Amino acid sequence: IGYQRLLELSPYILAIFTFLLLCVFIPGIGMKVNGSRRWVNLGGWSLQPSEFVKYIAPMYFIHRLLKIPGEVSFRQ
Repeated sequence: IGYQRLLELSPYILAIFTFLLLCVFIPGIGMKVNGSRRWVNLGGWSLQPSEFVKYIAPMYFIHRLLKIPGEVSFRQ
C-alpha cells in the first residue's frame, strides 16, 4: 500500500482510532496498566490507540492540505 493511498484513507483511519481513544474510558474495554487507563483490550489483543494517532493525525492534516486549491502544492 502506497503513501498516497494511506493519505486518502487517513480520515477513516483517524475516525476509527478516535473511537478507540474514547473506548479507553469504557470499563471492560479500557484497561488500567501501571495506574493509567490508556490501553484498549479487543479480543485478546491490547493496544494503546494514542501511539497510532501520533502518526495518523499528521497524515490527516497532510491529506487536508493537499485538497486546498491554490498555487502551493506539495506534489511533485
